[in-house]
Amino acid sequence: VHPSGKEVGETLLNLRKPHELMIPYTQTMFASLLFQPRQARVLIVGAGGGAMVHFLKHHLPDTKVDAVEIDPIVVKFADEYFQTRTEGNVRVITDDGVKFIQQITDPYDVIYMDAFLKPSTETDDTGRPLALKTIEFYKNLQQKLADDGVVVFNINLHADVQADIAT
Repeated sequence: VHPSGKEVGETLLNLRKPHELMIPYTQTMFASLLFQPRQARVLIVGAGGGAMVHFLKHHLPDTKVDAVEIDPIVVKFADEYFQTRTEGNVRVITDDGVKFIQQITDPYDVIYMDAFLKPSTETDDTGRPLALKTIEFYKNLQQKLADDGVVVFNINLHADVQADIAT
């Protein structure tokens, strides 16, 4: 539950067809295929229940997917309830996205940024970590991309969204 009292859904998945994206923003994020149709290696920061992981496994089965999730309980639930786990070309990693990105050495064709936490002093009003909204972080992301690589952001509307876009 968001501090405003509004319930917030993290993952919506049809267990019979987990590869079908149920939430419009996840569908929109895969417009990335228009800009980078060859996605041999991707990173998802903020894996949640794994809807995007299942989409990639089904539609791009040869793609190597690293899915990073900071919350070990979310990783556990994703495994138990949504069958989102390390297997085949998928690697689920429990780690802080900022730290993980700092340490990686091999470039990604696409990086999907979908990291949100419970709103606090370390996040904006939507729960997006402030550490993921800095020029320094964006420059680091850029260095982790392959030639013609793409970063896709899930940006929730909030009072300072224009400042986020400007940054």
